[in-house]
Formats: sequence, structure tokens, C-alpha cells
Amino acid sequence: MKSASPAERRQAKLLLPEFGAYTPGILRVEVKTAESLKAHDETWGTSDSNVWQSDYSLGHHSRKLSKVMGDIGTTRGRSDRQIMLGRVAGLLHDVGKLDEACRIYRVKRELTPEERAEIDKHAGISGDYVLKQMSDVRPEDRIFLADVHPIVRYHHAPWLIRDPELRELGFDLKIADIFVSMMEHRHRPGLSQFQAVEALEEVVLRMMKDATLGKFSLEIQASMQTIMNKYGVDRNVIIIK
Repeated sequence: MKSASPAERRQAKLLLPEFGAYTPGILRVEVKTAESLKAHDETWGTSDSNVWQSDYSLGHHSRKLSKVMGDIGTTRGRSDRQIMLGRVAGLLHDVGKLDEACRIYRVKRELTPEERAEIDKHAGISGDYVLKQMSDVRPEDRIFLADVHPIVRYHHAPWLIRDPELRELGFDLKIADIFVSMMEHRHRPGLSQFQAVEALEEVVLRMMKDATLGKFSLEIQASMQTIMNKYGVDRNVIIIK
């Protein structure tokens, strides 16, 4: 496969939160996804009178989460490959919401439990999207995307990821996703960054009390502590014994 062209690199600079990619093949996957999300953002409110018109958009959320995942990876001293895994997973994690079956997320109110269960299917669709990208890249990029897949597929349930390193990235993505979402105007006003960190701490404490999640308290605590340190809040997460 030829290297990314100058035009492709310019497009990447416009669409991606931080320019740079593991390989030209992965760069193309990022750009293709960012273009789809951008096209969706430009049209998603035109046919839905019940849409919450605000600063939230699927593409903005995904790009912002990709940036936060890059920040987390850098702060934790991860390898370039691990940082890229986090960034790409952050960009691709919600692409399943482009599927018509998942578009109920756009309604202007809290979702019912039934609707939440339906929309949570987007994680599996996002995982399928990652697998489909493997057909048009080099072998080394297939290996990379194979590692992105479980992070994206299980970003709501990272404890299901078998590989310990990928599971750690999965918990980073889950915690960062909650953090970014808290600052966005959806069915309620978004929080300030400081308020979001405070609220996130409460969510994390509840997660660590959960019978399933409590087994992964170290991963959860590390993800939370990194966000707190990176975004300027100097305090410790309370560990639930």
C-alpha cells in the first residue's frame, strides 16, 4: 500500500484531534471514520424535531475522547503503540451509533432502560466496523486493529477483555468516556471540567463497590487518578476495601 498522500495528510490535520498515526493505513482508517462522523454531525438534526440542539455531536465527542485517551496514554508513560491504540479506539468507539438501529440516542430526554439496552448494542456494531477495516490494510495494521477491536467492542464492559494490557486501555476508555460525556450538553446541561472530575469520582466509587467491577478496582482507580492528575485536580481517589 502506498504512503499517505499530501492531500490525505492535510485532511487528517483537519479532521483528527492530534495529527499523527501509527501507519499510513491506520491514518486512512481514522480519516475515513472522522469523515463519516463529520457528515453525520452536519445532517443529524435536519429531520428530527425532537433532537436536543446543543454543543454535543457524535463526531465532536469521539474526537475529544480520542484526544483524552492520547493524554492519558502519554501521562501514564505508555508506548507509542499503546497511545495510538487508545487514540484510535477513542475515535472509533461510538461509530456504531451511525447505524439506524442505534439512533434513538438523539432524543431530547433521558433514555428509558429499554432504550438504553437498545442503544448499548452500538458497541458491538462499532466492533464489527473495526473488523471490516482489516480487509484493506497491511498485515501489521490488521494486528493493530485486532487489538483495537476488543477495546472498542467492550468499552461498556472492559472486564470482558482477556488481555491485561488491552483491558487496562478498555478501562481508560470507559472512565474517559464518562468524563467527556459529563461535560457535554445532552438531555441536561454539561458540567465544568472541575465539576466533571468531582462527579466522576463519585461514579468511580460506586463502580468499585460493584461486585463485578470491584475486582478491577486497581484498573479503575488508575484510570481515574490519571484523569485527575492530568486535568489539574490534586487529590486522591478513595479506595474501597
